[in-house]
Amino acid sequence: MIGEGSIELDGAAEHIYHALLDPELLQRTIPGCRGFEDQGERRYTALMEAGVGPIKGAFKAKFSVTDVRPSEGYTLQVEGQGTPGSVFGRVTVSLASSAPQRTQLHYAYDVSVSGKIAMVGQRMLDAAAKMVAAQFFKRLHEELAAR
Repeated sequence: MIGEGSIELDGAAEHIYHALLDPELLQRTIPGCRGFEDQGERRYTALMEAGVGPIKGAFKAKFSVTDVRPSEGYTLQVEGQGTPGSVFGRVTVSLASSAPQRTQLHYAYDVSVSGKIAMVGQRMLDAAAKMVAAQFFKRLHEELAAR
């Protein structure tokens, strides 16, 4: 799956950048996240519940942040294993000030799946990816507004 999107968020790019690396905030904002731990050196592990259509289950995921550009973005490498299959990919996040105290966040992803979850079809996978991104950004917007 390959895709991209963008959203404008309230707050300075530096503030948004640090929020996106906060394990506690990420646990609250990532849909299906049941645990998110900082392993040090920009590496994280998570337990996630996810699914597409009738294929659902738990994943153990590893994340590593690379290509770090403080307050401007980074690349997130993702590897997940679970009963529904495997997920591997990368997400590139870019931040740019769009107005005083407003930040434009652009993301692009390239993710591959295997196992049972890959059998649901590309359209369902694309729709699920868009839905998860929309839920994440809605929760992120709410968390940022509460700060």
